Amino acid sequence: MVNANARQALALALAVVLLGTAAFAVHQLAHQLLSREGAALLGPVSKVIVVVLFAFLLLLACRHLCMLALAAWDHFRHAGEESAQPAGRAPGVSIIVPAYNEGAMIATVLESLLAIDYPNFEIVVVDDGSTDRTYLRALPFERRRQDIECRVLA
Repeated sequence: MVNANARQALALALAVVLLGTAAFAVHQLAHQLLSREGAALLGPVSKVIVVVLFAFLLLLACRHLCMLALAAWDHFRHAGEESAQPAGRAPGVSIIVPAYNEGAMIATVLESLLAIDYPNFEIVVVDDGSTDRTYLRALPFERRRQDIECRVLA
């Protein structure tokens, strides 16, 4: 018996094959029609639309190539420089803890966050109008460790 995931994968693969076949058939039909009729098939409005779309595509391609060239130039210009961040200091991270009526769990959450082994981070607890004692249960953690800044906002 085939499980549900295998059935979904098979259905997805079948849909992709069918859509690909349909797209290829439409492409072949359009190609045959255009090769027989040529540009006479397109009216004046269609020709303008094709020209505008081609110009837009060309503009996007040029923009992409310019951005790629500028990124490469900036990369090679700064390649020999040291980074602005000193090698021995990790970047600062702010951990924001949204808490709404989390009085039962806030102490466990803050204990696990204070146990993180990362040298430079702060914890910001945001109590958004809780009706339980979330704010009061989080307040003692503000002064728990001197090396980690923990702020409780209400």
